[in-house]
Amino acid sequence: MAADTSVRTGRREFDELCPLVASFLERDILDFRIDGQSIRGYRTPDARSVWIRDHADMMRGFRHFEPDVTSAVQHFAETQAESGRIFDYFTTFPERPPSERENWTKYVRVPVESDVEYRFVKAAWLAWQASGDDAWIRRMLPKMERALGYVLSHPWYWTRATAW
Repeated sequence: MAADTSVRTGRREFDELCPLVASFLERDILDFRIDGQSIRGYRTPDARSVWIRDHADMMRGFRHFEPDVTSAVQHFAETQAESGRIFDYFTTFPERPPSERENWTKYVRVPVESDVEYRFVKAAWLAWQASGDDAWIRRMLPKMERALGYVLSHPWYWTRATAW
């Protein structure tokens, strides 16, 4: 069930804000079917892929009207490496035709990105706030802890502060 989020002030510029934001975000929905699971994610207009960074940031808005706030976050959790690493993005759309063909799924981690695991934790927290699903967030906690452990211990992303 979608939330009925609105603002009613009697001033047009405020009263039309929620529907305007929703119309922008609704253009950026991607629905996937991967390994028999339905996944719904939000993307930036320049890519047919779901980046955890964009999805987490856009969730601050779409969580007020989107009924499925957990499936994309859940998918990132399910594809997490044992080390705790999270993919930056996934897609099922060829990105470099004609060398990449149809009927495949692609997962990418950009090595220089150091905010991915934090964004994953943020997305899980926002999804939990919106859904109120305590059992779901409890299942996510080990994944969230592993993600933060990864970014806080990997030498590419973290070094201990030293005295100047």
